[in-house]
Amino acid sequence: MKIAIAQLNPTIGDLAGNAQKILAAAQQAAAQGTRLMLTPELVLCGYPPKDLLLKPSFVEAMATTLAQLAADLPPELAVLVGTVEPNRRSLQTGEKPLFNSTALLEGGNVQQIFTSAFFPPTTYLTKTATLHRGKTATFLCSNLLPLMCALA
Repeated sequence: MKIAIAQLNPTIGDLAGNAQKILAAAQQAAAQGTRLMLTPELVLCGYPPKDLLLKPSFVEAMATTLAQLAADLPPELAVLVGTVEPNRRSLQTGEKPLFNSTALLEGGNVQQIFTSAFFPPTTYLTKTATLHRGKTATFLCSNLLPLMCALA
């Protein structure tokens, strides 16, 4: 099985441009017979997104862009994309409103979302008021990769 690691340089806030960079890398990877492509942390919104994550319209646009990217990707390729996911419990629990996440895009859809449970102590992520740590490990299972079911 071939795995590609896409070394991309996303632009902070440029959802369409960043999605295009991911798509171009995915097309190149698929043409080389790759089955799984990895992208950097928060690649869809650019790093560090800072105050952009305080805008609900930006977070909603990110989800829309992610869904469109999933539909546009080569069907034979699974792609892990760095993004954010709303923390639906934040109002009830007082937790931060978003999770630093990775989305599994496969078969034209967002198949799974994984939330990051670890932030290195010296990064922007530990100081932000918007990103909450995930609490549980999740298994990554892929339809395109039937032998792959790994702890993410």
